[in-house]
Amino acid sequence: LSDGKRLLVFLAALPLAQLIPLFSWVESLHWPSLALAMRAIGLQPSAQVCPASGDSLWLVFRAKFAAHSGFLAEAVLEAVPQCVLQTAHIMWTGDYSPLAITSIFLSVIVIVTKGWVVSFSL
Repeated sequence: LSDGKRLLVFLAALPLAQLIPLFSWVESLHWPSLALAMRAIGLQPSAQVCPASGDSLWLVFRAKFAAHSGFLAEAVLEAVPQCVLQTAHIMWTGDYSPLAITSIFLSVIVIVTKGWVVSFSL
């Protein structure tokens, strides 16, 4: 693709980028209808773990980690730094605006929900 077309694809996908971790999680459930739809548009579904080929607990753990790595990356690389920055800003300036408090609250919710999904998926 040319640079202009790449930019157009990027701008078209940008509003949907926040849904990628959700799609990764739903895809990890290996629903047959979703796998069929993915193949129809040229995507390849992730492989299911075959417990008979080694240490089944380790293989299941690796598969779950791979399935939830997008969620973990979002929490570690986005929500945690955002929460730390907003908290430092409030502590430094004393500006307890409703927007800053809401931002911290939403960051904490993201972190907690990611932890909840990962802990209950194993």
